[in-house]
Amino acid sequence: MPIEDWLFSFKHLDENDVVMIKTNGGDLSSEIINGIWYETLNEDSVELLKAVHEDKVYDFLSQHPDWIAKLK
Repeated sequence: MPIEDWLFSFKHLDENDVVMIKTNGGDLSSEIINGIWYETLNEDSVELLKAVHEDKVYDFLSQHPDWIAKLK
């Protein structure tokens, strides 16, 4: 699906309906693998992805409220 179609499907959302979540709690997690720098996901970020899969993001954020990005 083209990105434009995907974005268009969310046109009905109000800005207050969107919550930004920081992966890795907003921290960088760098790792060198075979001489190449990568940003990796920490254990909690993997748990966040599991929560997305299981439709339990609210539960995850209840335990990690500092992962909710504050908009300025």
